[in-house]
Amino acid sequence: MDGCVHKVSQASIKAAMGYSMKSPKWATAHKFPAQSAVSRLLDIVVQVGRTGALTPVAILEPVKVGGVTIKRATLHNFGHLKEILGGNCDDTKIPKYEPVLLRRAGDVIPQVMKRIQSSSSSVNYRGSTTAIVYTDNDSVVEDNENSSSWISLEPPKHCPACGSPVTYDTSSSSLSSAGQVMRCNGPPLLCPPRAVTSLTHAFSRDALDLTGLSAARIQQLMDAGLIRYPNDIFKMGESDWERIAALSGWGKKSCKNLRGSSEKVALNGISLGRFIYSLGIRNVGKYSSELVASSYGTVGKFLDALDSAAQNGIKLSHQCHPFPQLESRLGIGPVMVESLLGFSKSTELTSAAKDLARSLTILEQDVVIEEDSSETGTSATASDSNQPWKGFRVVFTGSLDGMARTEAQRIAKQLGAKSTPGSVSKSTDLVVYGDKGGKKLKQAQGHGISTMHAQNFFLLAKENGLMNEDS
Repeated sequence: MDGCVHKVSQASIKAAMGYSMKSPKWATAHKFPAQSAVSRLLDIVVQVGRTGALTPVAILEPVKVGGVTIKRATLHNFGHLKEILGGNCDDTKIPKYEPVLLRRAGDVIPQVMKRIQSSSSSVNYRGSTTAIVYTDNDSVVEDNENSSSWISLEPPKHCPACGSPVTYDTSSSSLSSAGQVMRCNGPPLLCPPRAVTSLTHAFSRDALDLTGLSAARIQQLMDAGLIRYPNDIFKMGESDWERIAALSGWGKKSCKNLRGSSEKVALNGISLGRFIYSLGIRNVGKYSSELVASSYGTVGKFLDALDSAAQNGIKLSHQCHPFPQLESRLGIGPVMVESLLGFSKSTELTSAAKDLARSLTILEQDVVIEEDSSETGTSATASDSNQPWKGFRVVFTGSLDGMARTEAQRIAKQLGAKSTPGSVSKSTDLVVYGDKGGKKLKQAQGHGISTMHAQNFFLLAKENGLMNEDS
């Protein structure tokens, strides 16, 4: 138990209080104070993320907090690091083994709260050659000119992974971190940790949906020289698959599963939204990718828009827009457009996107035409006249012959479905079931709700051009 929730029980008051964007106003959570502990700082290492962000991470003496042993804790960014560990603004280093207070934020994420300066560590060491070293019995000795007894608080000038120059990010979507987050400026797919996380993102369930490719296995394939870009997995020859099967921890079965998954994705194709999401464009998430996809409709038009923006070198302004189809589009703001523009200017990334598009079948997506909200307040799709499930609430259950549930829900919405909830209720209009339909199918039959077998759903999708005939 980590707290409690207070709720208003009277229905009329609940209705009057209503909801906010994220939660009901008639319910409030109260959590117990987070458990904290004191540890000693052993080192600060820099972690490189998928978008190039450099995150300082504190290496700590192991300490138990809330039943969990903590050895590492995030320091968020270098601005935050200097604030909680620097003490004085001109501090550039602190003694090793300095005590720090840490907690698990939300009882989950290890977080360093502040530095605890003891009387023995408060010596003015700036510019001095005398270091303070804590021994195991808490005694203090002086270590002259021993640089290993100090921990630097200075941000790196070069990426610790690839050596590329780093710069402060002044275009952060978070005002609190603007000008504090540092990013690697090197080519994303040539910086080892960024390449691994980028490929992990590209192969994830909501993107290309390849099974059996964890970050560790991707690193293994990269070390073996088998993959470097996302499309490499789709153009492997027989000898490449034999090399994968021979790798430590793989074997014939794991290799066969991965090969079957990649061949199935290449044959069946993916939606344009999932293709855009797989590119890992900063600030363009799963929902935003669908918005961009519905603005262009085909992968050719999307890639042409990237080329056009890169060639013209246009900057976002009130006079001209680098992506005219996205101008004034609800849900797409200047931060997202700047990210798309930055992606378009990277020859390496756009080339990788084009190679991936050539290796796969990218399904067309209905183009959404935004109407003037002052007149209608609504938007219309180019295929409103051909939506057999318009206004339906559709629930999927059971195995859909290998199709991912998210893909089935996307097709249902293109057929006009209003929503695709995860449970059956009296408001459900249709239940699509596959093998092992189970409880949801029985509930639908008990309530007299219409049902459809997955094979009939596939036929309907093919008739409306939402699936390939061969899939």
